[in-house]
Amino acid sequence: MNTARSYGSAKEDSPLCDVPGCGAKKKLLRHVSFVVCPGHDILMATMLNGVAIMDGALLLIAANKICSQPQTLEHLAAIEIMCLKHIIILQKKVDLVQQDVSLNQHSIIQEHIRIPIPKKDFESPPNMIIIRSFDVNKPGSEHDAMKGSVAGGSILRGVLKMNQIIEIRPGIVVKHENGNIRCTPIYSKVVSLFAAEQNELQFAVPGDLLGLAPRWTLL
Repeated sequence: MNTARSYGSAKEDSPLCDVPGCGAKKKLLRHVSFVVCPGHDILMATMLNGVAIMDGALLLIAANKICSQPQTLEHLAAIEIMCLKHIIILQKKVDLVQQDVSLNQHSIIQEHIRIPIPKKDFESPPNMIIIRSFDVNKPGSEHDAMKGSVAGGSILRGVLKMNQIIEIRPGIVVKHENGNIRCTPIYSKVVSLFAAEQNELQFAVPGDLLGLAPRWTLL
């Protein structure tokens, strides 16, 4: 009997089967993370940051609007620029229009495309792309109570573990009077890892969306 189910990221890796009388444990197959990219034109920069870490995309198109809207074309252009090959195009709000209208739009936006499961590299040294960073300290915090900052992003390859020494590039960038630019990498130790819903992790694998709290050291 196939009892595959999806759970939130807070669920343990081997939960008990919920079929009455089964008693067996389920096996974790994969983690899936979703990034919501806004369609409004004023939020294009936010969308581009999200596309940089994606394996595939779900493009939602409203059936009750003329296809294609300018932002739809911009999103498709961004997908092409970022070389994102796997995309599913979905219609929404089909209950608000007549069937012939929905079918006509369907012929315009092409048929649905299935997203294959991407291959992940767990063997290479860990490489993480940082798409944002933020300060988690409360205003007016004492020196001893300060926790530093958190970097958010996704693991591209390898496995990132707690207490691992990492190198952050380009690091500190200084432009000298003669025009030369010097980049000094920052070396740090991972002191905490957490995923969505503030779940603490001991390691992170390719495809995970996570926050990383480093202990900064400049060498």
